[in-house]
Amino acid sequence: MFTGDLIDGERAAAMDLVKEAGPGDELDDRVELIVERLQNRPTANIGLAKEAIHDNLGPTLVGRSSMRGPPPVCVLRHARTREGIDAFLNGRQLDFE
Repeated sequence: MFTGDLIDGERAAAMDLVKEAGPGDELDDRVELIVERLQNRPTANIGLAKEAIHDNLGPTLVGRSSMRGPPPVCVLRHARTREGIDAFLNGRQLDFE
């Protein structure tokens, strides 16, 4: 990774740089499966998770200690989060519309 050498998908998977690797002709089908999973998730929560990850990738330890993220209660107040909890508790499908 630091040398800039190119590696194939199998090698990247073996090094835990990617979750999985497969034949190129299966890429579209695999992407479609992931898209289907994500489209049924609350986008606000996914956005907050991505923001938390990206905010903590670059700063130094000192920089990270001064960062303040949104309080977890803001996630719980989101309508889609409440819908997800209600669907889970009542054993029903999600309805984000």
